Amino acid sequence: MVIVGVDPGSLKTGLGFIELSQDGLRHIAHHVIHLPKHKELPDRLKCIYDELAKLINIYQPSILSLETSYYGKNAQSALKLGQVRGAIIVFAKNHNLDFVEFSPREVKKVVTGKGSATKQHVAYMIKSILSLEELPKPFDASDGLALAVCQALKSKETYLTQYENHRTTKRHKSRQSESWSRYVETNAHRIISG
Repeated sequence: MVIVGVDPGSLKTGLGFIELSQDGLRHIAHHVIHLPKHKELPDRLKCIYDELAKLINIYQPSILSLETSYYGKNAQSALKLGQVRGAIIVFAKNHNLDFVEFSPREVKKVVTGKGSATKQHVAYMIKSILSLEELPKPFDASDGLALAVCQALKSKETYLTQYENHRTTKRHKSRQSESWSRYVETNAHRIISG
């Protein structure tokens, strides 16, 4: 399964493509979409949409993992970021991609074990987790990879939990039938046949 992580921004949007397989996680690519400052926001949104379309056609992900909005002090920046996120969400739906969201704190916690980790720490852990030769740069790209890794690890965790629950249920049912069989064998004189 190929996952794309998207770190949205109105001037730079980071993307990370990874593959989750039985062998583990594999880095495919990472990119940063640089958006021209002189263009109006609607033109930048179109640029994000078009660049995403090109890269999605190349790498063929099935899931898009997006960072949720955080509440900053600048309302204008938050509004622009919300519009960027909206364009990316519409893109995911138009291209039939499964869509998940994670907060920056949740991504940091999953990737580094600490929700308040620095961007440098996240980049270092991504380098380690994906066995990269060097740190993914800039931080927008490593954040995109971190979002993809977060989804992959959450997917794997969900799968393992479901598998363990299935095994536990199966084991419990097996014990119940073994218990009943053992009861019948040891108490055959109590069984009334009709």
